[in-house]
Amino acid sequence: MSVTATIANVLYGPTMTLLDLAKADAAATSTAAATGGGGGHAKSSKPDTPSQRARLARNALDREMPRDVLLGAMAIVLLASLFTLSRFLVRLYSSSSKSRGTTSVSDGNLARGWFLQRGKEPVSESTIIDNEKSSNIVASTPRTGPPPRTLPLLSSLPWSSALLLAPLSYLPKPFRSYMSVNQLFFVLCLLFLTVFTLTYRSDLTRSTATKGNGEDFMRSGEVAMALMVVAIALGVRGNVIGLCVGKGYEKLRIFHKFIGRMVFVATVIHTVGYFSKWIRNGDVSAHGTLGYVIWGYVALIALCIMVVSSIPVVRDMYYGFFKVSHVIGVILMIVGLGLHRPQAEPYAIACGAIYGASILFSLTKTRFATARLEAMPGADTTLITIPELRSGWRAGQHVRIRIPAFGIPRGLESHPFSIASAPNGDGLVLMCKAAGDWTTELYEYACQGSITETGEKGRNVTVVLEGPHGGLGNIMLESFSSVILVAGGSGITSSLGQATDLIARAPTGAIRPRVVDIVWLVRTEEIAQPFMQILLDHVEDAKRFERNAIQRGLAPVALRIHIYVTRCSLDLPPSLLPYAPSSESFGSTTDDDKSEEGEIANVTGATPTLARTNTGKTQVLSGITVRPARPSFISILSNIADETVARSAREDVKPKGVIVTACGPGPMVHGVSEAVRLFEDYKKKEVGGVEFESQMFGW
Repeated sequence: MSVTATIANVLYGPTMTLLDLAKADAAATSTAAATGGGGGHAKSSKPDTPSQRARLARNALDREMPRDVLLGAMAIVLLASLFTLSRFLVRLYSSSSKSRGTTSVSDGNLARGWFLQRGKEPVSESTIIDNEKSSNIVASTPRTGPPPRTLPLLSSLPWSSALLLAPLSYLPKPFRSYMSVNQLFFVLCLLFLTVFTLTYRSDLTRSTATKGNGEDFMRSGEVAMALMVVAIALGVRGNVIGLCVGKGYEKLRIFHKFIGRMVFVATVIHTVGYFSKWIRNGDVSAHGTLGYVIWGYVALIALCIMVVSSIPVVRDMYYGFFKVSHVIGVILMIVGLGLHRPQAEPYAIACGAIYGASILFSLTKTRFATARLEAMPGADTTLITIPELRSGWRAGQHVRIRIPAFGIPRGLESHPFSIASAPNGDGLVLMCKAAGDWTTELYEYACQGSITETGEKGRNVTVVLEGPHGGLGNIMLESFSSVILVAGGSGITSSLGQATDLIARAPTGAIRPRVVDIVWLVRTEEIAQPFMQILLDHVEDAKRFERNAIQRGLAPVALRIHIYVTRCSLDLPPSLLPYAPSSESFGSTTDDDKSEEGEIANVTGATPTLARTNTGKTQVLSGITVRPARPSFISILSNIADETVARSAREDVKPKGVIVTACGPGPMVHGVSEAVRLFEDYKKKEVGGVEFESQMFGW
């Protein structure tokens, strides 16, 4: 027995190829005709031997396996949908805007977040509120209330916190993964589905005269073509599966990669099995000239190129090659699959339909616009402002941008960036960190801009935007009692967009959280310095909104920004802001948390404080602090949870929980997730639950 057959015998258990079945049927027909008696009734229509019956049963089972793969995948998607159904129903209810007396439920934004729109000329919220003549309008306008908050289906389980555990994060770096337990559960479900359909009653060992039921290399090909449909459905941006489970395509990428690898493994087994059989029989050249074999090679080569380009090292170094190989490779693979075998045609058509529909969907979400590029020295970041696009996205979503002025091939590349501005404002804003070849070229291109009459340096350029995509799905930040937005480096863009959206909508009464906290981690103060004016402007706007809301008797919402400079000596605290008296600390990994050097704020008194006094509802809490330390996420969460419970007790309402989002590098996001997982259970119950949502950099 060969090495290949030995390995196959471990993986599989009895079957055969269609060619072997045809030969067996022909032999059975000949034998039955020769031995049939009495009136010449042929007995070829029924198998006479156990071997023949086993082959027929195996062949029927092989034909059923692709169907079983798709049914199993649909069952897994249905299971995942059930876990998020309650949130979708609440969002649907909120989007219906049903009135409750003089107060209606906040809009769930179900109709938003699909297409970028030019929108109307922006009207400043402060202009509306500051206008004395608008007081009667505000008072007479029906108020909107925050949407109801629904607990996730699994949160009632006593071990629900364990679902955030990332067991593979403790492995060495080449094997490390930040998959949580719930993600790992679905990966294992897909793995079981693949292994079961490949191995159930299948045998790859050589056929013999007595067995005649081995060398079943057709099964792996059948399973591979079915898995290919699932892989493409998980990988495209127009993602139906994402709609079912309430997740953006970027959140399903991990499952797309896993299924893609399973397609590769099954295809290799299928190819190597047949090739070894042809070598053993001495008819490789005869098969190599057949059309269906050639098209099979086309599909295999396309798949191999995509797999090689997906290796992390290759993908990071040659991102353009990765994108091009996937676009061309998918097309060649679908064509090769469809022309390989007649039974593969339905699956090739399904793959082509899914991929084509995604391209059409992307085209409908594509917009041409004029953007202003402005370089931010020190941060190596390009600020992109597009005033003509003012609405159509939800806070936390991202767009993919192309710049035709870069020429070919750079001008054809699309790169994703989080939207840093709230909808219905002054326009769409992106902040692009120079972290690769394309973004570095973008930064250098922006640095070449001329100085305008107003003294601003930058340049105008035509851009192609596709989106919006992603976001928080059916999670509504406005339904929680407190919101914590943790950002690392350029992840601040996503957090700013979400925070400014909540602040801007606060005067309508649709926002439940009293305070929105942004925790921003940067390595050095040089990185943070170019962003400081933007952050200070946001804080000043939030303070003005707070004061106006308090004066009008509306629910105020504060914005507190906490900056942690992780590579700054404690003896030389960061100089981003002038010194001011220290406020109550949220916690860090240093021992001087409550020292006056521990926190730094501007001299205007913009230090964020915890609202634990009886005047919390009438106190302006917006502010900004800077700390030369690494934050303790558990301390931050604990302090804000205590604040939330105390505030709810003063207002005699039941707390509706805390939502923690994290956007940034994998290790940072994992650290925040661990803090939420290890948070005390009794405090979670007091505050109404703590939920976590991540947006991790990379692949």
